[in-house]
Amino acid sequence: CPDLLIYAGDLTGPDVCAPYSSGNTYTFTPGSSATTSVAWTVRGNAVIAGPADQLTVHVTATGLGLFEIVAHAGGLCAAKRVRVAGAVSATTTTWSGIKGAYAPARRGN
Repeated sequence: CPDLLIYAGDLTGPDVCAPYSSGNTYTFTPGSSATTSVAWTVRGNAVIAGPADQLTVHVTATGLGLFEIVAHAGGLCAAKRVRVAGAVSATTTTWSGIKGAYAPARRGN
C-alpha cells in the first residue's frame, strides 16, 4: 500500500485470531459506493479461503505469529496487521483410534 492512500478504518475484522482457525472474516468498505470489487492479498501466517475479489474475504490462519491482510479497490488501499495467538487445539479422535495407536502389535502364529 505505500504508493496508495491508506484507509485502515475501512477494513474491519478481528485483530487477533487463533492458530489454524478458519472463518476469520474481513470486510472492506470503500469511500465510493461504486466500488464493488476488491483485490485481497495476505502476507504471513494465513491464506485466503475462497474468492479474493469481493468486499468480504475469509481467511484461515496457518500458525502462530502475524499476518497482514490488504484490500485494494479503485485506487484505495487498506491494510490490517493481525496477531495469531492462543492455544493450538488438539486433534480429537475416537477411543478406538487411541487404543489402536497404543495397542501392542499382534504377532503371527
